[in-house]
Amino acid sequence: ITATFSRLVSRQPTGQETAKYTAFLKKNLDETSDPERSVKATMMAIYLSPEAIYRMEWGLGKTDSHGRRMLSPNELAYALSYALFDTPPGSRGRNQSRAIATAFQKNQLNTQKDIARVVSQVLNHEQHSPTAGRSTDNLPRIIRFFHQFFGYHHAPDVFKDSRRVNEHGLWHDPRTLVKDADNLIKSILRKDRDVFKQLLTTNHVLVFHNGDNQAQIDRHNRLIADLKSYDEQRVRNEIAKRKAGILKKPKYRANPRLVPPKIAAIEREGKNLLAQKKAELKRALARGISLGRVKSRNYRYIRAYNLDTKTWKWPSVQPFELPKSQRAGILTHPAWLVAHSLNDGNDPIHRGIWVYEKLLAGVIADVPPDVDARVPENPHKTLRQRLDILRAKACWKCHHKINPLGEAFESFDDFGRFRTRHYFDENKKLVTRSHHHVPGENGRDVVRSLNRDQLVAQGKYTTIPVNAAGSFDTLGIPGLKGDFKNAVQMIHAIAGTDRARQSIIRHLFRYFMGRNETLTDSATLINADQAYINSGGSLKAVIVSLLSSDSFVYRK
Repeated sequence: ITATFSRLVSRQPTGQETAKYTAFLKKNLDETSDPERSVKATMMAIYLSPEAIYRMEWGLGKTDSHGRRMLSPNELAYALSYALFDTPPGSRGRNQSRAIATAFQKNQLNTQKDIARVVSQVLNHEQHSPTAGRSTDNLPRIIRFFHQFFGYHHAPDVFKDSRRVNEHGLWHDPRTLVKDADNLIKSILRKDRDVFKQLLTTNHVLVFHNGDNQAQIDRHNRLIADLKSYDEQRVRNEIAKRKAGILKKPKYRANPRLVPPKIAAIEREGKNLLAQKKAELKRALARGISLGRVKSRNYRYIRAYNLDTKTWKWPSVQPFELPKSQRAGILTHPAWLVAHSLNDGNDPIHRGIWVYEKLLAGVIADVPPDVDARVPENPHKTLRQRLDILRAKACWKCHHKINPLGEAFESFDDFGRFRTRHYFDENKKLVTRSHHHVPGENGRDVVRSLNRDQLVAQGKYTTIPVNAAGSFDTLGIPGLKGDFKNAVQMIHAIAGTDRARQSIIRHLFRYFMGRNETLTDSATLINADQAYINSGGSLKAVIVSLLSSDSFVYRK
């Protein structure tokens, strides 16, 4: 009974529970002559007990003077473990959660100070772990909050036509962009200083990098050493081994005529291998990473960061800086921009709604049922020009909150690349391709591919500047006034407001509590905000404050 109960409920049964199930087992033994059947019936009763089936958060602890019931130590152990790890306390393979199980076993989960101490212990263990930041498995629920809050993990769900990808000279790889964004967030969380502002304003990125600089340096050094070891003598030795292996195979023993051409092929492969390794070494020394080990087409996804695949050198020490005028945090990261785009273009309306609701704590009414929400097509106009229709009086009463925020991201295309101009062809139509193929004399063979700037220089294309300007004055939000030129300026202004900080904390509250806030939770939200300010912008301090708060610990 004790073993079964401990395995299912992850705690030792109380004396009363042991006596209850023991009496049930004796009754079964008395009523049947089959001991095995009696034991199975008793075990089934434990399997069907509420605590084995449900997460119990009734508040089985002490009742305070307001009539609130505190979660019992066992309930707290489960609530804390699932809040951080998605697993019961002390689960195998989850060393950090054992601190929660140990505190419960030692009767050290009785007060809110006990809870704060245990949560701090868990978070500190993760911060100083040798694998900290290398995998979302360390603290999956924390990185998942940023997935759910920013929504950038949906980038792979946004279909981009392969023809458009090829026209832009890209190798669109949204999954790697999501990994890059994950690693950037984890690098900010490891420092745990001014977290929210860093997430919204940093111009640092990690590209093709897991955040472990020493591991990347060691890997690069091993790669260089391995490539340098490929000299003529090593290749000759490998050729000799392959030749010896050929002579031992029954196929060639039975048919000696096959041996000479096979050996000749091996020698040719050896010469080609030596040339290949020398080329790989040259690229690795010049570019910082061997494009021979990473398929070049996969590597082209870096163009989403406005990086040149021909000249950019991959740094083994990251994060590194992009131009401050082009990038500001997660909202200008290609993963977020792709996730909040359409199949064939930007989505300024929903981007504006996201900023207004998530960062400015606003509420947007649903689209009226009699409104046609489609943007009219016009190949001679930019998307922003086509959105002018929403400035009509009937639409602008809601869109004055949305459009200025969403149109600021027009300084990026729907692949996440920064841009300053729109291009128009000879027919004054908007050009969406980055290259124009020039046919040969027979009209079919492509002889060269010119980029848009070359065609502008030849007078075939014209351009107009991208209009990403907007104003906070239409929003009517205290602390936000004046105009901005683009998304970077807009985000820097928003990130410095109390409203943005408190809005993120409110979403953290909803995430960890599993419900919306009420008026009685105001003290919890205020305390979490003060914990963030007093700690110099520590996310860890906010989590400790929330998980040890009255809102988390007490039930009515």
